[in-house]
Amino acid sequence: MSSIIKNADELLERFSASESLARLLLECLEVAIGSVLPATALSRHLKIVGEKLVIDGGCFDLSGRGRIFLLAVGKASLEMSKYVVKLLGDRVEGGIVVYPEGAEKPKIDARNIELIESTHPIPSEKGLNAANRIIEFSRNLRDDDLVIFLLSGGASALLPLPHEGITLEDKIETTKLLLKAGASIHEVNTIRKHISAIKGGRLTEMLHPANVVSLIISDVPGDNLEVIGSGPTVPDPTTFKDAYNVLLRRNIADKVPLNVIKLIERGVRGEIKETPKPGSSIFQKVRNIIVARVRDACIAAVEHARTKGYEALILSDEIEGEASSVGMVLGSLAKYHHKKRKLLIVAGGETTVRVRGPGIGGRNQEVSLAASVKLAGLRDILLCSVGTDGIDGPTDAAGAIVDGQTYNLGVSKNMFPEDYLNNNDSYNYFKKIGGLVFTGYTGTNVGDISLILTTNS
Repeated sequence: MSSIIKNADELLERFSASESLARLLLECLEVAIGSVLPATALSRHLKIVGEKLVIDGGCFDLSGRGRIFLLAVGKASLEMSKYVVKLLGDRVEGGIVVYPEGAEKPKIDARNIELIESTHPIPSEKGLNAANRIIEFSRNLRDDDLVIFLLSGGASALLPLPHEGITLEDKIETTKLLLKAGASIHEVNTIRKHISAIKGGRLTEMLHPANVVSLIISDVPGDNLEVIGSGPTVPDPTTFKDAYNVLLRRNIADKVPLNVIKLIERGVRGEIKETPKPGSSIFQKVRNIIVARVRDACIAAVEHARTKGYEALILSDEIEGEASSVGMVLGSLAKYHHKKRKLLIVAGGETTVRVRGPGIGGRNQEVSLAASVKLAGLRDILLCSVGTDGIDGPTDAAGAIVDGQTYNLGVSKNMFPEDYLNNNDSYNYFKKIGGLVFTGYTGTNVGDISLILTTNS
């Protein structure tokens, strides 16, 4: 029944007590993720009309002397590039695609397109090589050239270029500390922009004087352009002072590498040039367009459920917070609506995990496991949380589905969900109990989606 969810049959068997409900849940997941796949998203914004490339109403004359180049960075970079190259063919003069290691590399049939593998969520020398290649590429751009920049989640880690005075090891250690401290994506990227030579609008300076159109798949709650991929082509409203405050708020100012705190303190004192700000003339020839976001996935799930006779609503598309806390809230909401009517509730966003234990898990698995505490013993109700990129934390699962038996099955085996949550070991819990969702790498990334499905039958 499924092309995106690889273990659909296994999940239907696991939740056979509510098979029709489980089938609808998997359909809604499938439709939600399918709606934000790169080809689907880009086809809504990019087309050729006669001798013009039309991008959201803006036009680029294909018969002129201006050249078209392609740059792509992020978890969706390969599939986004594949679509653009298929549309434009030989009109693409060349470019660079930076993609995460482990992703299946499709054949991109275009001249001089260089594919560079990098790492996520921790940056590495691979990403530094990619950034340096983009610097070399940008030196040959002309005033009438068009650079199509394809940006998606994960770009911050995939394309590191440390600020002068900062080493790659400094950036890696800082990123690890922020993630371990449970910093939000907004906080992480505020730091990244101010210890980088390419983020926070600085890529725009490199690509000048070319025309730049950034087509963006958003993985950030609220779709703030300056946060997605740390905003390489977007004016940066944050400051060195904001970056310093993040370190204080997360209690890591005395833990980050000395080079990092020194750089940020110099920036606070005005001794280092700030990132390009809103209103800067450097952005006059730049357009930033979001082509897919988590709200699109939420809407697709809601519309599908309604065709099956269910009421459906979006709780929010900006869910943030500690994963286990969000899971408890979603579980309580599910319990409140249990048996009242045929209902789908959808929530999108991206939670964080404060690492406390040595276990294996991801934020979506923690959301689901925490929710199972509230659902214990209930029938005809399912809840799931899934990363649309198919990768939940350091695991091979996309997320997990729970029902009223998820908690009780564990207790019957002397496995207490609370203990697994405290150890950040949700993956191993679900591996023994069942409920993990496997999609493999989907080729897109708009953050996470949670579904609550209940019936009054």
